[in-house]
Amino acid sequence: MASCARPPATETTTTTAVSNSTTTAPVATGNETIDFPDAVAIRVVEGADGSTWAVWADGTELFVAEVDPGSGSAGPPIVVSGPEGVINHPLERPAMAISAEGEIFVAWISAAGSVWLANLAEGGIVSSEAISGEVRNETALVQMIVTNEGKPVISWLEDSTLSVAAGEPLVEHEMIDDLTCDCCHPVPIQIGDGVGIGYRDLEHASDGVVRDITFINGSSAGEGFAAPVVVADEPWYLDACPLSGPTLAASGDDLYISWMDARQALHREQDSSSIWFDSSRDGGRTFGTDLRLTSDEAAYRTPAMAVDHQERIHLVWERRTPEEATLEYVVSSDRGETFAPAQVLVEGDEASGVPREAALIAVGERMMVSWADGEGGHIGLWPLG
Repeated sequence: MASCARPPATETTTTTAVSNSTTTAPVATGNETIDFPDAVAIRVVEGADGSTWAVWADGTELFVAEVDPGSGSAGPPIVVSGPEGVINHPLERPAMAISAEGEIFVAWISAAGSVWLANLAEGGIVSSEAISGEVRNETALVQMIVTNEGKPVISWLEDSTLSVAAGEPLVEHEMIDDLTCDCCHPVPIQIGDGVGIGYRDLEHASDGVVRDITFINGSSAGEGFAAPVVVADEPWYLDACPLSGPTLAASGDDLYISWMDARQALHREQDSSSIWFDSSRDGGRTFGTDLRLTSDEAAYRTPAMAVDHQERIHLVWERRTPEEATLEYVVSSDRGETFAPAQVLVEGDEASGVPREAALIAVGERMMVSWADGEGGHIGLWPLG
């Protein structure tokens, strides 16, 4: 969307918040890992009612199961997918959200290219239906939250535009942004009485193609969206798809956002990238100075973030070099002003392949991270901090 407001350029607009050092944490093994051998894509979710769930796709069907963080086990799977099945792609993690009353919502992209929503209660499906209109090219990357009123807000991309479904009854609002990066997931979040969406915009500027992370505010009914705000202090020029959207979290009046880009790359190949972090103290209308959380020559992508009951910020992300493929973890105890050095949570190897598409929640005194690799889906459990 060409009308995005960009912050004025300054001589110094980025800060490196952590060192390049990395320490090793135990790789999740034994009863610290819950394994889903057939999963192609997986997500761990914490409900507003305090429950913990996994949602995963095995290539043909979609399943959910309640997870017990105390015992490190999952309950019996419930089949959710409808007559159109589920798209088989590791980037297409299904979405799930649970209200404070325990009402469960699951959203996914079907094999036919529609967005579906199922409502579950007492271990069974109450309703399941396609909520998107006419199938459009590249319908992808569904994400979902449940508002404080217990209503789902769903975001996705279709034909390089941003769509939102919200309200009661649920209504699809198309073209919230009429041109976006079509391979980077948009993420909704509740902001006060409204909602915001973080996503990667696409702009054809006079000096190149810009793919910057953007935030937009609207109502909880999916209407009245304000002008989008560019989060990044400097543009990222890339005429290709980075396959990595932002992650969002909130604590009180603070809104946190993290993402990857490669604005620092010295070569056109851009074979290295960085993880960045920023925060807003006014509900996403303005953002501060970007913090660069990584600084070595590696490819970073798909950060995931959570805030715990002590208001500490937890982040995981993928790091890849020709020799390594890992999931790394950092924590901040001062509202994102600084972050501790990165730790390795998960190491890929020849047998398991590359760990990818992590999700993160903080439950009590434990952190739960989901990811997929060549051996299926996994949920690992670690102490917080």
